[in-house]
Amino acid sequence: MFISLFCLIVPVGLVESLGWFTPLASTVVGFMLLAIERIGTDLQSPFNSSEHQIQTESICETIEKNLQSMQRDALGAEHIG
Repeated sequence: MFISLFCLIVPVGLVESLGWFTPLASTVVGFMLLAIERIGTDLQSPFNSSEHQIQTESICETIEKNLQSMQRDALGAEHIG
């Protein structure tokens, strides 16, 4: 909400100093602020369903495979030793 309001007010403050470049500068500032807000939202909830979510399923599968491999190696070493 605040970012949207800020993006609407920024051109008023920049028009005197930037003139015709005000729309360009306002657009760049707006995109940067919205990107920062999106990054913050994704970091607040890393396990929610989004394109940047942490892949917990694949991590768990890898850990399970590694543990099974370690268990087989340990059982094989007991029979040899």
